[in-house]
Amino acid sequence: MLSTVTSIPLEDVAKALGTPPWYQLYMPPTWDETERLVKREAAGCPVLAWTIDLLAGRNTETATRFTRLDTRDCLSCHATSPTAANTQSNRSKPMFAGLSGGMNPPEATWAYVDRLKKLTKMKLVLKGVDMAEDARLAREHGGMA
Repeated sequence: MLSTVTSIPLEDVAKALGTPPWYQLYMPPTWDETERLVKREAAGCPVLAWTIDLLAGRNTETATRFTRLDTRDCLSCHATSPTAANTQSNRSKPMFAGLSGGMNPPEATWAYVDRLKKLTKMKLVLKGVDMAEDARLAREHGGMA
């Protein structure tokens, strides 16, 4: 599976492998940018794996256990926040060419699963389902979890 944040374009990896890999989507903040990334299915990827465990508003017990205990403001020691640094770094990656570099729209809901299924012919796998309720919703929306 090749991630959206890869340092080598999806199409180049598919060509080098001689077979297209699965494509792991870290969804950009706008639907327009999401469409631009997903339309790269022309590389022949059979599966789109949308990583949902980092989306905002999720009740993730595992993530909560690993939250920072240090409550100081990162900007007191660093020139940019970790989030801003990641966005800047992503812009230089080939899959994000011409895109904002941001990831994980805060307004994403289960309706996004329906939209993705309509957008592509790739099979959709939801990566990061960590609660029984999410597994039930994934099944209801036709995503494999």
